[in-house]
Amino acid sequence: MSKEKALEELRKQTQQDCVQQSLVAGGKAAGWALATAGTLVFLANQYLPAFRSSLGVSGKTALIVSLPIFLTCTSKE
Repeated sequence: MSKEKALEELRKQTQQDCVQQSLVAGGKAAGWALATAGTLVFLANQYLPAFRSSLGVSGKTALIVSLPIFLTCTSKE
């Protein structure tokens, strides 16, 4: 019985470690992507009049947010 209990505890600990590593990897990817996308959209908005006039606030926000969401999902997987 104690061997089964030890194996179950090891399985739970391994699962918790896997979830923790996945969350950390997703957070790192999202942070880098958010910084990169935010910088690029800011620079494009600052220096390109066509970009400034062609997209509204929601379009620019979507450009900033979509890359971190994608990279978070793929790196967690």
